[in-house]
Order: sequence, then structure tokens, then C-alpha cells
Amino acid sequence: MGVVAVADLPYAHHPFRCAHRDRFAAMSLSQLAGTGRAFFESLAAADFAACEFHTGDWSAIVRACADVFSSGAQGDEAAVLEAARALGEQSALWFVSLFHDPIAWVRGQEELATGQHRLCALRVAGAQWCPVDLG
Repeated sequence: MGVVAVADLPYAHHPFRCAHRDRFAAMSLSQLAGTGRAFFESLAAADFAACEFHTGDWSAIVRACADVFSSGAQGDEAAVLEAARALGEQSALWFVSLFHDPIAWVRGQEELATGQHRLCALRVAGAQWCPVDLG
């Protein structure tokens, strides 16, 4: 697991669990390239609030990730769980997911293997980087 700039990661390619998946599908029919970014840019605050992946304090989650990585404890399950305790319940669940079911991407690929919804939430929170399994 490493750290990757959010700006370097691809946008959604199939947000099947998103509350706005129908909008994505309609956009993808009319745009072959860049649909993920266009979709993201079409969403407003009320749209994000309607999606379960945007629950939790993603800014706090990013700060907790930074603490874990700066201490070198990203592979230490006890340290990850300890850091999660400082977050609210929903934020703790999302935080732990970044380590137990990480966002997965192979450099140069145009799609994430997993994590497109959490990455969307990280983008909305203004995260500059995030933990990623670079497989």
C-alpha cells in the first residue's frame, strides 16, 4: 500500500452503487471519453448528501490516514483500529475500509479496480492524496 495524489487517480467508470447511477448511465451514452469526470463535476452538494458513501467526515479520515502513514503504521492493524477510535462511528468504518479493503489501482490504468465511490468522497472532501493498493 502506498500514497497516491487524488488528482492522479481516475474518475468513476461504473458507479453502480451510487444514488445517481442513472445520471451516469445517461451521460455515458452521450460521452465516450471523460464521462467520469463530467459526472463528478455535474454533482452538487445535495447530490453528494444523497449518497451513502459521503457519510462520515472525510476530512478527518484523511487526517487520520496521514497520522497512520507518518508513523509508518499502515500495516499494523492495532494502530489502524486505534486511529479509528478517534473518529465518529461512520467515519471510523470508512477509515478502516481504506486499509482493509483499500482503493486498488494499477498505475497507468484508466479505471480503479476498487474504491471509486470512496475516491469520490475523498475528492469532495478536498483530499490531496489517499492510501492506495497499487497491486
